[in-house]
Parts: sequence; structure tokens; C-alpha cells
Amino acid sequence: MTLVIIKTEGDSNSKVYPLDLKKTLLDIRKKLEADDELLFLQKVDDEFHEIPLNREGDFLLEQVVDDNSKRILYLRKKKSSFDWNILNNKYNLDYGCIMSFDGNKRVNKRAFKMKDCDIIDIGDKGYKKDKIGFDSKEDWMKKTNLFINDDDINIDILNFVKVGFSYSQNENFNEEIKSVYKYLEVGKVLLRFHKHLEPTEEFIKAVDNAAISENPREELKKIIEEYGQFIPTEVILGGRVYIKDIEKSSESSTNKVASANINKILEGNYSSTKKISKFYNFNFIKLLGGKHPDGKNFDDAAEKDWIESLKDYQNWECIEYRNPISIFQFISDDLRKKSFMSIGKKILYTGTEDCDYDLCMPGMYRNIGLNKMSSRITRIIQKNKDADCDIFATVIDTEDLKDVFFNCQIYYNEKGVPSIIIHGIQKEFHSYKYKLKVGVMVIGYDIDFSFILSDTRVELIKEECDSQNQYSKKLYLKYDLYDLIAKKNSFFGIPVLNDVNFSKNNSFTIGHNFCNTQLDIENKEEEEDIEEGKGRVMEINKESKSTINLFSYCSKTNCYIKLPKFTFYTFIISNNLSYSSNFELFSLEPNTYNKFNLFNFINLKRKFTSRSISSLNPRCVSLYLSEDKSYNPIFLNQSSEQIRVEYVECKCNKTCSICKDKSLKISEKDNAVCVVYTLSDN
Repeated sequence: MTLVIIKTEGDSNSKVYPLDLKKTLLDIRKKLEADDELLFLQKVDDEFHEIPLNREGDFLLEQVVDDNSKRILYLRKKKSSFDWNILNNKYNLDYGCIMSFDGNKRVNKRAFKMKDCDIIDIGDKGYKKDKIGFDSKEDWMKKTNLFINDDDINIDILNFVKVGFSYSQNENFNEEIKSVYKYLEVGKVLLRFHKHLEPTEEFIKAVDNAAISENPREELKKIIEEYGQFIPTEVILGGRVYIKDIEKSSESSTNKVASANINKILEGNYSSTKKISKFYNFNFIKLLGGKHPDGKNFDDAAEKDWIESLKDYQNWECIEYRNPISIFQFISDDLRKKSFMSIGKKILYTGTEDCDYDLCMPGMYRNIGLNKMSSRITRIIQKNKDADCDIFATVIDTEDLKDVFFNCQIYYNEKGVPSIIIHGIQKEFHSYKYKLKVGVMVIGYDIDFSFILSDTRVELIKEECDSQNQYSKKLYLKYDLYDLIAKKNSFFGIPVLNDVNFSKNNSFTIGHNFCNTQLDIENKEEEEDIEEGKGRVMEINKESKSTINLFSYCSKTNCYIKLPKFTFYTFIISNNLSYSSNFELFSLEPNTYNKFNLFNFINLKRKFTSRSISSLNPRCVSLYLSEDKSYNPIFLNQSSEQIRVEYVECKCNKTCSICKDKSLKISEKDNAVCVVYTLSDN
């Protein structure tokens, strides 16, 4: 026999019994003459778990007693009123949510049915006293919507925050972000129900109808408004008191007039169009859960009474949400895939990375594996193959050095892992270690529906290119690029290589230009040229409205070379209000420092007056020519201050078809423009 301390939750008096540690809990219940109103608790990682009555025969007493606490057996009184169904009905736990300016908003329509719920007692671990502040408006939105755990780096939470901002575009966050609060928290129980949620038939039918509708994106937006964007699958119930830290708040405040206006609003004046959130709309104290103490001061006596009131579960409130999951994750894989594919591909990520490029020998390239870059890129690409991600990359030299420019290509190795290949092209080789900034854009299906409110749509055209040993090739587009420019729609392209063609020659770089199509089928000379497969036109599509001219250059030999087999990706981004500021259109200007006064220069200083962060970010740049002439192949060279047209030197002694047939350079009459799409870190 071993002396065991018996502690019943909620009872300050303990008892000591001599018990056999090798007996089952069923035997111990008989020994203690305990009725079924008492449940045995097992402590795991400082959390108490109830052992069901029908499982007591499976546990020995020695497996349950807390060995590190002097042989303590914990019991809990079974309360018929303490039922997860009652808690669910009170707090609508199986309803979806949308983050908002005024806190987490539960929607009106029920997307799920909760079949069961795991209830975990938090115990003494639930008592906390601390301060809460905000690093940014995103951090403010996250914490005021009760995702307060700083250690939670769930990327999905940040996506849900963005949606919350889209519903709160006219709100003023400045004063709230400066605020600091002291808080007292008493967490009572943790509810977990991820495995116990089933989507309702009404919700499933709504999603299915949206996917086959004429405007799936609008219908899915309505579903989010009605059913929520996500559901927290873990909830802590209990109480929390917020006390505004007046000293800290006043130290961080820089606008006394704004502070005075805040005080008026706290007194009930809501005339301002920039309203203050409900979270901020209290003077000193805000209570979540527990009975409100009498009087205005939350002193020691009031704190004691408030904590005492939390012994009654009916006084509990939701004080923290965890593990939010998109409402669409609970429907079948087939229906979810059908839904996100119906709205097309989206921009899932844009960002920049710094890198060094040691150009130590002719033809040396830089290979940047995407799995070595931002962890967010890796997560997006690897999270789910259904996203079908594609990559675009661009680069600038942060030192703005002369006599070199850089070109990007995407490369997939034998395992299908993408990376960015950068070639530095010099007129005469010299070894140098360049400092580059690489811009990356990831396009794919929005499998988490995190960007559903954005009406930006990306169309990707993939064209397999087998030039049949030619130095140049034309691709024909059904799009009128002139019309796309008029609508402020961006377009740009990039070559994509696989392991087979890259391993044969890794010093080549593929360039391209966009042109308006000027086809005269009655021109016999051109018809014969087409039929014989000579010159610059290899194929013809009479319905095409635009062309893409492709060519290949070897950075090792400084010669045009025959095009390898590759795939060319054309990205077309439809314009919307949120992305219109990313679009710019510039005409080429004459470079006064060039003795030929060629139109090969765009001065960006008018847009960026200093070397700001924005000016140093790489941009997606496409050259558009109003006519398809025999232009000398053109590369674009961008720096923080300008975009330049580059004509490379070919050392073939005019033996290749490009040097023989393509000699024109851009002039004022050619109406050449650059479509510029600015990448921003998101």
C-alpha cells in the first residue's frame, strides 16, 4: 500500500488514503466508494484530461497519480450542466469567423456541426498577469481578434488578418497601435474540436453552386460573408481583464489633438467617420468573462471577487482563439479543388531577396534555389501540389555598376525543384562580385482562399519552344497587347528550362520582346519566307494580334547561339484598384550621353527622387514595340535609377542569321514603351 493524496478540483481540502498502485481505477473507485459524479484526471504536460468511466479498467493507479507531486490523485466533480453542447450553443463555436476592426466577428450562417469536443482543464497554468502591446496594425488586428499568442507563427493567421483589413479599409488604427494594456487572465478550460467538425449540407451545396456559377469569385465572396472565412478549432474559455497602461500610452502618443478626440469618443461622441474600435473604446478597464465588480476601481478586493465568479462556467467567455482553419478545408478535396480552380490563379507572393553573384569566369551563372530563400516561398510552393505554382523573377544590381546587365531564367532540376538562374552579361569579361537584389513573384491557385477578395487575376500562357536549330523564333498571342496597356493590365514573360536542356549548355540566356503584329499576307516575299521556314518568321497564326520575339545569347562566347528547347511563360495580370498603383508605363527617351542619340533610356528619378526602399526593389519590365520589324535583339537593363535598352555584341563575324538579318535599332518613330510592374514585399 502507498499513501496517496486525493485532491478534488474546486475543493480546498485534501485527503490521504493508503492505496495499491497496481490496482485499476475501477478498483480504486470501489475502494474510495466514489460515485459516478467524480471523474479521475490524468495530468499530461501540465494539462488535466478526464478519463471516461468506461475506460477506467484500462488504467492502473500508478499510471495516473502525479509522481512528481508526492503521489497525488486528481479528481473532478462531474457537472451535468458543464456540457460542451451548452458551451457551443452559448458561444456559437461551430460558426465561422471573420476578423474585423471591432474584434472577431461570428457570422450568421452555420457552416459546421460539432459532433464532439475535447475539454482540457488548464488548472493553475491559466493564471497570468502581463502586458500586451502591438508591433504593427497587423499585430493589433491579430491580438484584438483574440489570437494573442506571440509564439504562434501560423501563416494562415496573417492571411486572415489581411481579409480583416479589407473589411476595415476606412478605419483608423494609429492610436490603437500606440496603446499598451496590462491584463489579468484566468484560463479555465481549453476546447479542441478540429476532428469533430462536419460541414453542413447547406454549406456544401452553396460552395458547389458557386464553383459552377458564371462569376465564381463573387459567389465565393458571398459565402465568406455568410459563413465566415475561418473557424478557430481551439478556444480557451475563462476571463480576462484589460487595464489601460496610461503612462505607456501617453509616452507613445505623439498627437495631443488626436488624444483629445479619443477621449471625446470614449465619452460617447461617435461623430467622427474614422471610428474607434470597440476594443479601444473603454477608458481604463475592459472585462471578458466574470462578473463585473461593484465600483469603478479594480482593486485587490475586486480582483478576488472577479476570480471567484469564474468558478461558475456560466460566467466564462472566449478569451483566446487558436489554430484557425479555412472553412473550405473541411469540404471534400474534389469540391475544394473545383472551387479554387474556378477563380483562376492569383499572385500568392511577391518579395525580394539580396544575394551575391561571383562572376569569376566567363559564362559563370548564379543559381538561387527557392528552397534557400524565404520560408514563406517554400511553404507556398511545397504546401500543396494543387496550387500548381509558377515563378517569375527579376533582378537589379544594387551598386548600379556600368558595363554589365543581368537576365533571369527559371530552372527546374531533375527532381522538379525550381531555382532562379541569373547571367551577368559583360562586353569584355572582368571578374567581379556583384551585389544583387532579386524580385520574386509566385503565381498559383489560392488553395486556402486567402486572396478571394482580390479581383486580380493572373493568366499564364505556357508555350513549348523547339526552334529546330534556329537562332530566333516568334510566338503568336491572341491578345491585343495595345488593348492590355490601355486597360493598365501588365504582361511579362520568362523562359523556363529543365535539367536536360540546361545541362548541355549553362551559359546561354534567352531574351524576348513583345511586338504588335503587322502581317501582310498578300506580301509574296513574306509568304515565301514563311513557307520556306527562313528568316525571322517560322510559323504564322492569322488570328494573332501580337508576337513575342525570342533569341538566345551565350555569355561565355559573346555570340548569339541557336535556341535550345525550352518553355516560355507569359504572365498577364488583370488590373484592379488594389494593384493599379503597381502599374506604370514609360516611353523610351533619347540618351543624351549616347553619341547616336538612340532612344534607349527611361529615367526613373522622376518617380523615385531618392534611393528609397521602393526604388531599390526590382521591377517586372516588358518592352513593347508598336511594329514588328527586323530589330536587333534587345535586352533590358534595370537599375534603381533607370531602365536601359541593351544591344549585345556578337563575335560571330556576321555569320549567324541574326547578325545578317536584324540590324534595326529603336528610333523615335517606333513608339517603344516599357510596361513596368513594381514588386513589393508582402
